[in-house]
Amino acid sequence: MNKIKSKLESQLDELEDALEREKRGKTDTDKGRRKVEGDLKVANETIDELNKQKHDLETASKRKEQELHSLASKLEDEQSLVAKLQKQIKELQARIQELEEELEAER
Repeated sequence: MNKIKSKLESQLDELEDALEREKRGKTDTDKGRRKVEGDLKVANETIDELNKQKHDLETASKRKEQELHSLASKLEDEQSLVAKLQKQIKELQARIQELEEELEAER
């Protein structure tokens, strides 16, 4: 009878130790899960912020591309105007030269 009691007490001690190990394991697992969940939350917030920054940069890039296109068009118009005015200046200089020559010839 004592042998059985001793054996049962020994089994009870082993089971209680196993239960304590399981509780510690569960506590450690829960702690690890909470840490991973916190890390995941931070990672998701970082991803959201990076996506917002990406969107803002894409918007700014599109705006700059439109501005560049507008400036290129304006430059082309200005260069065309400069060429036209240079041609007009040459024509007027030639006309002035003609008139000066006519004036000299009349004198």
